[in-house]
Amino acid sequence: VGRAFSEVWDITVSPFPGEFRTPSGESKPFGSEFADAASLIFCLSAIPPQKHERAIRHVASCIKAGGQLLFRDYAENDDAQLNLLPGCLKETGRVITDRTLVKQDGTICHYFAGEAEVRGLFEAAGFQVQSLQLIKRQYQNRADGTVRRRRWLTGVFTKR
Repeated sequence: VGRAFSEVWDITVSPFPGEFRTPSGESKPFGSEFADAASLIFCLSAIPPQKHERAIRHVASCIKAGGQLLFRDYAENDDAQLNLLPGCLKETGRVITDRTLVKQDGTICHYFAGEAEVRGLFEAAGFQVQSLQLIKRQYQNRADGTVRRRRWLTGVFTKR
């Protein structure tokens, strides 16, 4: 019988803290490489790009050899980026790079350039790419006719 656990953890600062809390609140230790799988779903985009590789390495330290990491995050030219950019350009300090912006609430939003950027990050952290692709979707609001063009990268990586 498998179990799933979740924990609050700043993956940019350190490897996994080494313990988890059970539903009853009891703390139990983990060893290294204890997980069969992990996910980074719209996670790396909220982290400064210079911390991406370190964050992926910290997550990798939890995954068993042969385990998988599931990834999905924003891609360059997503409507959210295109809508956010004009406001960021008006205020000093809100544009870190052309693909890394600071929202009004202070959160960072990075838009990945493409498959090569993501592939390089995960391969440098000891993963093999199983699948990686750019997904493009167009959504239309039926009430007001507005169209949103969304772009994200999604991938499955196996730890070597």
